[in-house]
Amino acid sequence: PLMEAVVLQSQGIGITWGSVTVTLIPLLLSVLLVALIAALTMKLAGSPLGYLSGVLTWSGLSWIFTQGVTVTLLDPTWTIIAKAAALFSLAYVLGSLGRRPPALADLIRAAHERIPSAVGRVGRVGIQIVAVVLASSLAAGIIVTTIWAIRNHSGMAALFDMLGMKTGSRILTTLCTLIWLPNIWLWGLSWMCGSGFSIGSDATFTLWSGSATDLPPIPLLGILPDAVGNDALRTTLLLVPVAIGFAAMLAMLLSSRAYRLRPVRTDDPHVFLTSLLSFLAPAASMLVAVAVLSAAFSALFALSNGALGTDRLAHVGVNVAQATRAVTRSAAWGMLAAWTLVLIVFCTVFATTWLRATIRTRLKAASKDSPEGSTKDSPGDGPRIVSSQPPTKEENDGSN
Repeated sequence: PLMEAVVLQSQGIGITWGSVTVTLIPLLLSVLLVALIAALTMKLAGSPLGYLSGVLTWSGLSWIFTQGVTVTLLDPTWTIIAKAAALFSLAYVLGSLGRRPPALADLIRAAHERIPSAVGRVGRVGIQIVAVVLASSLAAGIIVTTIWAIRNHSGMAALFDMLGMKTGSRILTTLCTLIWLPNIWLWGLSWMCGSGFSIGSDATFTLWSGSATDLPPIPLLGILPDAVGNDALRTTLLLVPVAIGFAAMLAMLLSSRAYRLRPVRTDDPHVFLTSLLSFLAPAASMLVAVAVLSAAFSALFALSNGALGTDRLAHVGVNVAQATRAVTRSAAWGMLAAWTLVLIVFCTVFATTWLRATIRTRLKAASKDSPEGSTKDSPGDGPRIVSSQPPTKEENDGSN
């Protein structure tokens, strides 16, 4: 029964265990479950018939699990089956993408034939930016929460002592709570970007405040952070997502696999204006990336939220709208800064080249039109010859 309840909870099914209501999805188990189904899909299936049989089997197993659990399920039967089918479908699609079935290859080939290459590149580069920003942001959240655990491990130990847990119970409890570790990673990302998170109505954690009163005795909550008192450190944390967006966009602008923008060393304004059009495609990719990032972070933050109770702990996690806006806006400012920087360098190189060419041309024209130049070229003017020998008497008489 416990295994069945955990599998159902990893698919987003809320449970009530005694007097405790838990709707907080253990995202680590969800990721492992998706990875397992995707791996089996890559090895064993990849056809529409395989998907149909798989989704029916998995939905049926999830319904069977509901009959054996000893906890109260908060979702109706049709919602449980729908969530199981949605999770299986996501995993099956990911596994099929890794397998590259013939139908997918034909779809990609048809898209290449019908979609202009410029449009396809805009979308491809935009998705690459999204992948880099997502991976880097999650890595930043992992680093932040690791620092929390190192700095505040004494708080977790104090909770263990308060609960009277011995070494074995501490190890087992810590391993069990690790299934919610990805949720805390996402909370750490929101905290780093300035939005923060809350544990019900009892505790709110941001860069400027860190207060907690009457929290439930869950040892994992002992690592939650205090306020950051150092202004320089706080500013550095706020600039991390900006730096991530800046680095991702700059890499795509300069990479030979993306746009490979290079300054054009020309003094022809028409060539320069034509080259400026190459900045429109990166701008479109940036807009695509911002839109996809907004949707992706909204989904991730929503999945990381839940409840640990029905009253004061009815909402645990982040404010989805605020957190999404904080992360996406910071990354967007970084991408815009990278695009603007490359554009400024581009214009500066052209202005320098054009200015040098203009000065060189005017100097040549001035040297041709100067009086010194015209005297040297006038006919009848030759070098002055001075004789060092005195004239003879006959030459003097002739001169006279």
